[in-house]
Amino acid sequence: MVPPFCPGCGAQTTYNGYNIYTKKGLGSVKIGRYRCPSCEKLLEEGKGFWEELKEDLFDVLKHIYQRMMVHHVSYRGISWIFDIILSKGKDTSTGHSMAPLIVPSLPVEDI
Repeated sequence: MVPPFCPGCGAQTTYNGYNIYTKKGLGSVKIGRYRCPSCEKLLEEGKGFWEELKEDLFDVLKHIYQRMMVHHVSYRGISWIFDIILSKGKDTSTGHSMAPLIVPSLPVEDI
């Protein structure tokens, strides 16, 4: 990827690492940082796509919540469903996804 040009002086910037933006339970994104060698100005790639992605997700979640309320789903049920959708961590999501896969052990018969 070619680094952007400085809006101040027009010189080509150099890559200077990245910043990590995180939304707990949703994910994180690395946004590139750049530095202008001429005027020492610091620049950052646009993060509008990340903000738009979060906004779209929360709009969908709002509609899901409203539909559940219309169908008289209890607050406890809504909370349980949203805990699955936006799990708090690796253990939570593994617990929800693995629970239906637990198979009881079968008795062993002597032959």
